[in-house]
Amino acid sequence: MKVLKWKKEKKNIYEVTLENGQTISFYDAIVLKYSLVLKKQFTEKEIEALQKENQSLEAYYKALQILNRKMRSSLEIVKFLKKEGFSKEDIEQTIEKLTNEGYIDDERYAEVFLHDKIALTIDGPYKIEKELKQLGIEKTKVFETDPKIWEEKIEKMIQKKLLNRKQESAMMFKNKLKQYLILHGYTEEMIEEPLSKLSLENDIEKLQKEKEKLKQKLSQKYAGSALDYQIKIRLYRKGYRKEEIDQVFES
Repeated sequence: MKVLKWKKEKKNIYEVTLENGQTISFYDAIVLKYSLVLKKQFTEKEIEALQKENQSLEAYYKALQILNRKMRSSLEIVKFLKKEGFSKEDIEQTIEKLTNEGYIDDERYAEVFLHDKIALTIDGPYKIEKELKQLGIEKTKVFETDPKIWEEKIEKMIQKKLLNRKQESAMMFKNKLKQYLILHGYTEEMIEEPLSKLSLENDIEKLQKEKEKLKQKLSQKYAGSALDYQIKIRLYRKGYRKEEIDQVFES
């Protein structure tokens, strides 16, 4: 099949027009590799082979584009290329090439990911490890991190929550705090000691204030023992213990 003309397209793309009116685009790397602009004609077999190689090169270039924006794990690149519609063979070749060239390095990626998570988030080791596994990285150094780092992060989280503590019982506050820490990747073992050391003073005073607020609100509808009963129920739901409730009613 004769070549009618070559045309330089955008960036690194060349377009060849064949005698049957067909136009085919090739990356300049392919054109230069085989000196294609010097060819006067192509066989169908040659075109098929060149297009296959060009497709593989396109997968490589597309992967490079997103790698230039930020580091990615090999699994992220695989998922991206699958979404773009590339074949398994093209994807495997691209991953191998990018790995050999140092563009993909899962071990280094995991180190940077861990560093950023520690520096920029409140996430604990188990949440970070889970996220890394979702990125296709099984072997991590998360649990080689100095335990003091996690202890300091837990303490900061506790102190921040203390500043925003609402009118709730010590037990309810600690339970919420415990769930909050577990949700962010800390284990019960890690948070047991700092929570046990947490001193929540004036709980009875808070309870007394809460009782008075409820009394003022409910006295429009209840009176006497019925009022006391409704107040106690609501205080119990807020997490106060029976002994504490009885204490403020006896005082």
